[in-house]
Amino acid sequence: MALSRFVLPYADVGAGIRPSSGAKLFFYATGTSTFKSTFTDATGSTANANPVIANANGVFPSIFLDGIFNIALKDSNDVQIWTADPVSSPVSLLSPPVFSTVAAMVASTPTSVDGVEVVFTVGMWVTIVNYATNNNSGVMFGTIVAGGTGTADGGSYINLANGMQWKKNYQSAGVLVSHFGAVGDGSTNDTAAIQAAINTGLDIIFDGAYAADNLTQSTNGQQFIGQGASSIIKRASGDLLTSTGNNFHMITLRFQGESNSPSFTGHNIVLNGDHPVLERCGSRWAFGRAVKATGDHVLILGTNDIYQTAKSSASDWDIEIVKDAGAASLYHNIQNIYTSQATGGILMTNTGTSSVSGCQFGRLLCNPGVGGAGASGPYLFNCRINGNVAIEQSNTKMSNSSISADVTIGDNVTTLSGVTFASSCDLQSGQTLTLNNIVECDISTSQLNNITIVNNISADTNNNISIKSQAYTPTWQGSSTNPALGNGGLTGSYSRIDSRYLLSIRLAVGSTTTFGSGEWKFGLPDANTPAHYYSGTAVMFDNGTAWKIAVSKISTGAAFITVQPDSLNSIRSTSPFTWANTDTLEITLAYDI
Repeated sequence: MALSRFVLPYADVGAGIRPSSGAKLFFYATGTSTFKSTFTDATGSTANANPVIANANGVFPSIFLDGIFNIALKDSNDVQIWTADPVSSPVSLLSPPVFSTVAAMVASTPTSVDGVEVVFTVGMWVTIVNYATNNNSGVMFGTIVAGGTGTADGGSYINLANGMQWKKNYQSAGVLVSHFGAVGDGSTNDTAAIQAAINTGLDIIFDGAYAADNLTQSTNGQQFIGQGASSIIKRASGDLLTSTGNNFHMITLRFQGESNSPSFTGHNIVLNGDHPVLERCGSRWAFGRAVKATGDHVLILGTNDIYQTAKSSASDWDIEIVKDAGAASLYHNIQNIYTSQATGGILMTNTGTSSVSGCQFGRLLCNPGVGGAGASGPYLFNCRINGNVAIEQSNTKMSNSSISADVTIGDNVTTLSGVTFASSCDLQSGQTLTLNNIVECDISTSQLNNITIVNNISADTNNNISIKSQAYTPTWQGSSTNPALGNGGLTGSYSRIDSRYLLSIRLAVGSTTTFGSGEWKFGLPDANTPAHYYSGTAVMFDNGTAWKIAVSKISTGAAFITVQPDSLNSIRSTSPFTWANTDTLEITLAYDI
């Protein structure tokens, strides 16, 4: 290795600007008074005397250095003129020194790297292989800066034992959390290291399982990127991560509670900024919400794990998108995610112009919220919903979806408009579709089989409702005293297209049937009454005698049907014949509400 020449700096030793005759240069090991050799040439073959003495003209012979020195200049009378410590051989700076760990670098003052002594100087590049022993964080590059240049956070700035600092040279926009001391073994508390990485404002890369709590993020446009099956595991009560930055983006990163029965309270992910994105992420075992978002334009796209709350009460939800008051939050989009249970599910409160597609989840509740400003509910399509559905927000659309539980449209609101429940929706057999307080809605059940429809709409002339044929049990009354069916049979069915009902009723008299007194009346399938007078047909069979034909009719606003066999009498116990065992009555009628 070639040595470097020592160049004497300016010094006034009492005879002009040059060293005087007989001036002396003493060379010691840095930080000591132990003599250290210099050499007459770059090969280092011949050592100089120590001290090196100037000639009569104050000129020193050639001096070549190898390493780091403490140097003192004295005049011929041994009066010290100046001293310098450390003085480094420039050869040691030809390449940045490389340390195996941060600990080795911090303690180095000086050290030996590849057989060359190194002393830190401002501007020197220093490379670190790993953050710490057995913590493979990759190579880190940095520069030595003056002490106090930055705030020591274990990654961006690191305090050195000599009072200087190491400053990280970021080679890209991203930084590994392991560069800040995060261990990533799933149990060590990595909160401080992760938070320090977040505080850089740069994109953060996770490459392990990190235990942490109460993390906060506020930089607009920052990204969290998970490599492999990287995750953040909750280790204390409180929200695991709260973000207030706009355009915050997380990719392939998982969040989870400490177990499938968590005791640490709080949500897993809270997003309070606008335009957050969760791309191929997941969040499970949340004590509260797996995700709660309050800003605009929330995008949850795909998954590498479930979104799941560990709780199962009516107030628990996997994903909540909410605007508590004021103008609705807008333009949310949830695609291709799933939850693991029929409880939980998605809660959307005071939202507008949103969509949920290609998802499997538990319950669904769409409501206008306290502020009531969510005038446009979500569009849901190509979904599988395993829990109850409640649509309480106008302009909600649902199509091409299967539902395994009950559906209620128009509950807890005064009026609901613009709702579409398409015929392409498949409501599981045995479930109930309840319609409340809706006007100007498009509801189709033409593809639904073996479900119960509870129609609580009283005035819905503006609704477009299609109901596949449904069975119902009509009421049977007499104008004076009511009949009693006994062992007879009374069945009814109806279908609906837009505002038109198609109705049929069949009465089969049994041996214990009693017929009451006065005009017979048969009830309608729901509270919707005709807009005008309507008539249909009635066929009666007097067993063993003859068939009779009559007119069935319903008056404007009436909630019942009567039968008129002739111009004088309506059907009753003795009209048009005396009713007895095995006699039958069949009524068909169409009417508009």
